[in-house]
Parts: sequence; C-alpha cells; structure tokens
Amino acid sequence: MKDVEVDKKKMKLHIWDTAGQERFRSITLSYFQNVHGVMLAYAVNRRESFVEIEYWMNVIKKRAPKDVCIVLVGTKIDVDNIDTTKETHIQKRCVSFSEGKRLADAHNARFFETSAKDGTNVNEAFEALNEEIYKVIKRRQDGEPMSKSMMISKQKERVGCLRAFGRFFAKVKRLFAGQKS
Repeated sequence: MKDVEVDKKKMKLHIWDTAGQERFRSITLSYFQNVHGVMLAYAVNRRESFVEIEYWMNVIKKRAPKDVCIVLVGTKIDVDNIDTTKETHIQKRCVSFSEGKRLADAHNARFFETSAKDGTNVNEAFEALNEEIYKVIKRRQDGEPMSKSMMISKQKERVGCLRAFGRFFAKVKRLFAGQKS
C-alpha cells in the first residue's frame, strides 16, 4: 500500500505486482473486477513481453469496469545507452517507442517509457495513473453513470451490489478526506 496525494486529496493505493507470471493468472483475473486503474509493463528489449500486453488488454476489457484507467509502460529504456558488445547478456531494444505508443492509443491508455535504473519517468507514470484514478472516483462520486460492467440486472443482486459499493465509496470518501478507515 502507498499513500499519495492528488488534487490536495489523500488516496491509499493498493498495488499488486504479479509480473505477468503464468502461476498468478487465475488469481489476477479476480482482481480486475473492482479495479480503478491498471498499469501494464513490458520490457523494450523483450518482444515477447510486449506481445503479452495484448492478452492483458483483452482481460481488462472483459473483466474490469468500462471506465478503468490504463497506463502502458515500456521499461528498461536504459538499454539504449548500453554497449551490448561489452554487455553481451543484455538484449538491445526491439520494441520502438512508436510501437508502444500505437498500442496504448489503440486501447485508450496513457503511455510512458521508463528506466528503473536511472528513474526516468517512473514517478510520472504512477502520478498519471493516480490522477486518472482520482478522476474516475470523482466522476462516480458526483453521480455520473457507472460503467455497464458495474450494473447488475437482477434486483436482488443490485441491492447487495449497491450496499457493497456504498461501503466502498464511503471508505474512499474518508480516505480522500484524510480520515482513517
């Protein structure tokens, strides 16, 4: 968990990092149901990690609320500055900036390229996700319609769902107000 501030409001982020590993797929799928934002990452020097992004985008479309925020991140841009003739264990960039940007645009996602090694755009990517999540929560609080994936057709299920959402949004409001939950 991480506490952040957006628009002078405090938010508590719950961040899950599964590293896209196969063994976490079944568990990860259930997390998408009530998520406000998703950050997907691939390594610019590993094409297979980029190709896997399409799978995760499809999962998000099927499982997450329609108004979920997505940030796509190309990592390890520092490989551009490494002499691969000396560092033979490091692969060169094989996914261009424009490829990543096109994929992000196709899925209406924000896009960043980052380097954990030198810190390039790491904070900016998280700040962008935080800001987008804040906008979604604010729209929901202001009474704008929830996405279709949040609406449940059966009256009995609707009542239970709204009670659960009511408790959730009350907790979010307390977090925004800076109160302890």
